[in-house]
Amino acid sequence: MEKTPDAYPPDCRLFRIMAFGDSNTFGTGSVAVPPSLRLAPEDRWPRVMQSCLISAEVMEEGLPGRTTDLEDLGEPVQGGVTYSGLQHLPTALASHQPLDLVILMLGTNDAKTRFERDAHDIAAGMRRLVSTVKSFQSIVGYTAPSVLVISPPAIASSVVNGRLGEMFACGSQLTAALPDLYRAIAWAEPRSACCCRSRFRINPLPWGSAALPSGSSGTPITT
Repeated sequence: MEKTPDAYPPDCRLFRIMAFGDSNTFGTGSVAVPPSLRLAPEDRWPRVMQSCLISAEVMEEGLPGRTTDLEDLGEPVQGGVTYSGLQHLPTALASHQPLDLVILMLGTNDAKTRFERDAHDIAAGMRRLVSTVKSFQSIVGYTAPSVLVISPPAIASSVVNGRLGEMFACGSQLTAALPDLYRAIAWAEPRSACCCRSRFRINPLPWGSAALPSGSSGTPITT
């Protein structure tokens, strides 16, 4: 039976959130020797956030290696998978609708040496993702969701000086510059917000409470 907007009225459902990101959202475990294993569901940050919410549900959309808007031919081929967040985001928006909030946390993989990007290039990719969410047009009449941009944790010097040093030669500097650039994107976009720290804390939100990065300067605007 074809679903209509009236069949899923906003006042009869939970607040729906999609977490869209890379291995940080997927829950790739940190191990000394690859391959890394995926964390248990209750240990992934979207599920931690879900456990703090009163009347919301969180959908995980994490893919290791995902960039903001670049295809990565250096990543293993997985049956036609695209590593470009910009390419996959419309499909994710359509498959998880209705959505009230989309959390975007990407930029780490854009800092790989082979892409030769600077921090402004990465921020431009994030801006395209925000615009994609805000301009999404549902074929069943749902309103485009609000956006929360999270700046990923800066790449640690131990990574740059370790086995991934060649892959992320300038990764620490690039990712450390993202918070201010991402904050500027959120300020420029209506119904958007930005969180720019890596440690999580409990933050009160209109639909309950959520685990958000420590020291964040904004909360999602849901009007």
